[in-house]
Amino acid sequence: MSVNLSGKTLYTFIVEDFATAWDSIVVSGKAGGNFMFARHAMGLLEFLCRIGMRVPPMLFDRFCECLEEIEPRYFTSLPGRVPVPRDFRLPSRPNRAGADRQLLSALFDLIRHGQAHQYQQIPVELTDGHHFGITLTGPAPDRSLHKITYRSVERPQGHLSFRVDPADNVWLMVRPEVLFLDFRIAADRSSLLSGGDDPEYLERPHRSGDYHFDAEALTAALTVGGHSRFG
Repeated sequence: MSVNLSGKTLYTFIVEDFATAWDSIVVSGKAGGNFMFARHAMGLLEFLCRIGMRVPPMLFDRFCECLEEIEPRYFTSLPGRVPVPRDFRLPSRPNRAGADRQLLSALFDLIRHGQAHQYQQIPVELTDGHHFGITLTGPAPDRSLHKITYRSVERPQGHLSFRVDPADNVWLMVRPEVLFLDFRIAADRSSLLSGGDDPEYLERPHRSGDYHFDAEALTAALTVGGHSRFG
């Protein structure tokens, strides 16, 4: 049986996959991958939050503080509640509104969930019938990861800016590479993974009997189907 990888190994895979893919597209001179990179950045956030469930609370709180120091606008107070995950908590700041009224929760919902299913934007309808959605940028010739700096006067332009279109819909711009680096740097500065803690590993199936066959029957079916063996 294959074993679960350590938290530090998983973290390395997540950040190196993003960086390699992003800079490869930058070098190619082509465009694309906006949704893919945004989902990957939110996948990193979910991973860090699940690690945060296994470490002392003060260590996850320090991660939240570091993220606020990098970009306080992630914790902008919203005028009402938004969905939040049920099985882990997202970063929040106690000096702001509740976690379900902070901007990062809305970003997680609209990017992590909204774009994972149909590969297209899913704006949410607000109480007045207008919509709120995310505009994602992507790789460009001047946007390699090593060019991004983190002194406050040099924050990358456009990230978390917004516009109101002629129909009064609100669009918030998110730069996936900035989102990703903010999460990564906050994790590193807070030493969130320093304790060697692993996430609570997920399992499938959720219900007994969902996969109602044994290994011998599966092997026979794959052989009959023309699948060759490897290894």
